[in-house]
Amino acid sequence: MKKSSIIIVAVGLLLVACGGKKDTNTTDQNGNKNLLAQADIFNKDVVLKFIETADKNSQQAAKKEFLTGVDQYRNRNQIDSAISTFKNSIGVYPFSKTYYELGNAYMDKKDFKGAIDAYHMAEVLEYEPVSVVLYNIACAYSMLEDGENSLKYLELAIENGYINLEHIMSDEDLAFTRKDPNFNETVKTSMAGNTSSDAVLFSMYKTHFASLTLPYTLDEATSQKVDFEKTISYDYDAFVPGMVNSEFSRDVGDEYFYVGKVTENNKYVALLYSQAGMWSDKPPVHVYLATYEPEKGTVIDFEKIAGLEYYSDSLRTAVLKDGMSVEVKYFTQEWEKNPDDYGYDSENRRTGLNQVAVKNFKIDVNGNIRESQKMLGAVIR
Repeated sequence: MKKSSIIIVAVGLLLVACGGKKDTNTTDQNGNKNLLAQADIFNKDVVLKFIETADKNSQQAAKKEFLTGVDQYRNRNQIDSAISTFKNSIGVYPFSKTYYELGNAYMDKKDFKGAIDAYHMAEVLEYEPVSVVLYNIACAYSMLEDGENSLKYLELAIENGYINLEHIMSDEDLAFTRKDPNFNETVKTSMAGNTSSDAVLFSMYKTHFASLTLPYTLDEATSQKVDFEKTISYDYDAFVPGMVNSEFSRDVGDEYFYVGKVTENNKYVALLYSQAGMWSDKPPVHVYLATYEPEKGTVIDFEKIAGLEYYSDSLRTAVLKDGMSVEVKYFTQEWEKNPDDYGYDSENRRTGLNQVAVKNFKIDVNGNIRESQKMLGAVIR
């Protein structure tokens, strides 16, 4: 079982609920209402009912709490603090990936029953790829020396796309289950007919991108939209350049979001995704155009085409046209005060927006994003 949700595609995929039924809503120590009671976070029925009536505006606060937990868990190795923070985040708004990371933290703490509860809730809330959740449940049952349930969930994991045989045969968490006399036959039968793990994962990734109708315009308002229901899972990091930094760890201040599919053919797949820094209540967002090899999802090329990374940056807008051409316009912004120092709100108005440059891009037949530029006389940041 892997410690985090990172999947390294080059080597394949690495990788009910219970709880007392009390009041669904409660109040925290700061007086904030409409929270999911901690006693109910593993109660499937209560959680699903809570989500139906929860204020969607609370998602931002839950996301910030989640990122704090990720930092505590991955970067600081503060497992107990991370568990508490993840549970607090779930109390504000339950996300599948928060339960998933909570399960990982419980595994590291060797609280395998707690891990199973958390992973089951991640499954209920449709965490993707579900194969990883099922595999981790199998590992947790194996650590509890419950071979029957471990083998059951391992079979489900393989059937849902977890086909890294080398890892299954060497993972220490599955050592007990590998002693089961039915282990080899179950794994062999489940593996039959599965395709490449890379292809399975990329196929799942693509399904999240709705097809776009061209021409498609990314104006300022469109580019700055953030929809937490469209957050890209960490497990797809191989398809999102920049999600993992040069030290192979994550910048927990950033989140990535599905935008749409531009085109798909036998040479490449072109997708749009966005990136936002969660350090602001209204974070600036920038949008990328990325192209991929169509079978296994190897990145061919990518380009930032819309939005902005910081409020003091040049603003990009884009129009994607038939023939796989993209026109990107650049605008400088003028503010009463530097927004990077004073923030972006009603008290700091933008006083000017001036077009300074145009770039024209085209996706060639092999998926490369080529650019020709006509400058209007300003430096682009």
